Amino acid sequence: MNISIIGAGPVGNYTAFLLARQGHDVHIFEEHADIGKPIQCTGLMTMSLRDVFVPVDDYVTNVTKQIEVIAPNGKNVVLNAQEYIVDRTAFDSHLAQQAQQAGAVLHLDHRFLGKNGKVLTFKKSKEIVTYATDILVGADGANSTVAKLLNPERKRNYCVGIQARVRGTFNSSAYKVYFDNNISPGFFAWVVPESETVARVGLKGTSGNFQSFLDKFGYKRIEMQSGPIPVYDLAYVTESDDIYLVGDAATQVKATTAGGIIPGLKAAQCLADALKYGDSYTKRWKKKIGRDLWLHLKIRNILDTFSNDDWNKLIHLIGQSHVRAVFEKHDRENPWKLMKVVLKEPRLLLFGRKLIA
Repeated sequence: MNISIIGAGPVGNYTAFLLARQGHDVHIFEEHADIGKPIQCTGLMTMSLRDVFVPVDDYVTNVTKQIEVIAPNGKNVVLNAQEYIVDRTAFDSHLAQQAQQAGAVLHLDHRFLGKNGKVLTFKKSKEIVTYATDILVGADGANSTVAKLLNPERKRNYCVGIQARVRGTFNSSAYKVYFDNNISPGFFAWVVPESETVARVGLKGTSGNFQSFLDKFGYKRIEMQSGPIPVYDLAYVTESDDIYLVGDAATQVKATTAGGIIPGLKAAQCLADALKYGDSYTKRWKKKIGRDLWLHLKIRNILDTFSNDDWNKLIHLIGQSHVRAVFEKHDRENPWKLMKVVLKEPRLLLFGRKLIA
């Protein structure tokens, strides 16, 4: 079967790898001239990445050992948890190479324009070119053109992250998360170290808030790495007879953290299995990651109502030894296991009641 994948990000490349390995004639189309650029992601991933494949040193720039959670009142909780910091350009390139080694063909500088029957149209430099395909897969990110074919009337909701690589002095073994509505209303700010002198710093909010945050700590910008992030939509259509959506294009993003790489990689596995066995892709991915994405969205709806006083109380409770132990055992890819703590901890029920309200 001839399969065309739009977007050579990690999810698109991994999808191509899985499908090419099954023997399909796979073509990947990327609108940019280089893989992994521009960078629009923090590159922070939980150890759950190993549920998909084993990471390699080619693209892992750092492995942090702790998460420092900082409340609006300045008090902090340190959680022991290992996480990967990846070089997104190297990560995307690694997956693209794997896909090509499996037999996929990569087409750079091809901007997808549309589909007419089985014919796809692209703009390559100043030329208009066409390709025939049996299956079209949209892995083209937050502003997916393919997604509009399946959801022409549905509005996509976004959060906008502002991020930069900066110079400063950092503890390379820990990344910091600041919860403060004066800095990033309803969300958080992050400082993710690549090394002791370079980090990725960002927040959801305005450019003014971002610059104030940088100035507060004396961080010096090296480069900007920002972009839109889709909010998970339960009603979003992700498949038809010959079109499928994966990753950000399908809004398969954790609403609590705006992280979408690991859910997208898992969705790619679901698509490969669905095509192999001739069953429903949507049913497969919703069974595998749908409940988690739904709970992330419910939690996000709660967090959007938080005052700084709520943040202070919650972070104080997370600092209690028995609560902290659960957060250290289960990462954010498994929100249902974390919710068990809320149901068992009386002081956390204040927040749990908001979940079912």
